[in-house]
Amino acid sequence: MGQGMMSNSPRRIFNTWNDNGLAAGENHIGEVGKSLVVSSVSVLVDLAADYAALDYCGTPSTMLEFANAARVAGGGGVVRSAMFVDRGDVFPAVKLILFSTTTVSTTLTDNGALVVDDSDVAKIVGVIACATADYTADLNTSMAAFKKTTDVYFDLPAGATSLRGVVQADGPWNAGGQSDLGISLFIERF
Repeated sequence: MGQGMMSNSPRRIFNTWNDNGLAAGENHIGEVGKSLVVSSVSVLVDLAADYAALDYCGTPSTMLEFANAARVAGGGGVVRSAMFVDRGDVFPAVKLILFSTTTVSTTLTDNGALVVDDSDVAKIVGVIACATADYTADLNTSMAAFKKTTDVYFDLPAGATSLRGVVQADGPWNAGGQSDLGISLFIERF
């Protein structure tokens, strides 16, 4: 009886069980909990700018990069909410336009009209609007707006883990004396 038991012992079975059918890497069976991340950026604007509705706001020719939006390269997720922090205390009404990748033909000119090229429209995954009235958290010299989004789902192209974005004025915004606008996205990664 002892010899037969030894050949079927858990140790023996474990030593010979070496193929679970999954290749090495990100392939796995189930996951406990959710993969959540907060990705933040600062939008540096021209302090002398008087933005008009539909103007691009930010560093010329530079899209915002929300790093680690996807858990793996070419992955996806969903933006659950966003926080806008106005460090200039002027409550700008803006729209954050999110893209799955960088644009190719769209020209980004600070304080100039944002016109997304037709070839780049398909890269848009969602828009999060922040109105002047949304800024409700008074932080003394700054204001914050929390936006529960309608869940912006995205899939990134092969090799990418970052979402891209641009800020567009949704009304007049005098940026005089302000340093920047901070934006944080709360992302559930798949």
